[in-house]
Amino acid sequence: MSARKTRPPPIPKRDTDEKTSIYDSQKRKKPKTGAPIMQAISMKTPGAAKIAADEMVAEPALKRPKLRAMSEVTPTENQQLGYFAPPADPRHLRRRRARDLTLVVSCSIIVASVIALVIWFVAR
Repeated sequence: MSARKTRPPPIPKRDTDEKTSIYDSQKRKKPKTGAPIMQAISMKTPGAAKIAADEMVAEPALKRPKLRAMSEVTPTENQQLGYFAPPADPRHLRRRRARDLTLVVSCSIIVASVIALVIWFVAR
């Protein structure tokens, strides 16, 4: 049972032929004539009256770039450019690839055997 002891009043039926009211902003109540009306003053556009700040416009000082030679910035003494890489030895590359492949295969066999042992002991 509900906590309410009485039933709510029934909802009255409405005629579907009633006209709906449309809000018209022109028919709203106007303020009294004695009340002061607020006016917004735009500070973006200048007014007719001159103020002291109009004459105090500062011009920024333009900085001129100084052109200097690259030798002034970084002196060109005998620079060591490093060494070039030695030419690739195809026999050495084949040996290194074989060694890397052996390492990857052996690690994958070890991991697979550990997983197989874990499954074997858990399934028992």
